[in-house]
Amino acid sequence: MKRGDLVRLSEGVPGRTWFTVGSYADAPNARAMYESAFSVPDGSVALVLRIEACPKFPAPEDHRVHVLVNGRAGWVYPEDGEVIST
Repeated sequence: MKRGDLVRLSEGVPGRTWFTVGSYADAPNARAMYESAFSVPDGSVALVLRIEACPKFPAPEDHRVHVLVNGRAGWVYPEDGEVIST
């Protein structure tokens, strides 16, 4: 996965019809961060804007993938996106 790729977003949960995207809203705590997230239909296609290493957890699976999906910017984890076009 790299900048410019199109990815299909899915958490792979049977029966779930939505996918939660992290938000960039200025959240003072974890609850506020969760409440600022937004949902898109499961299987939505997103454009990868950039990939950012998490300073607290530097492992690749903890990186944040910044995406544009359904006209909104947000972030997902790498395992939540399947590359469908490069």
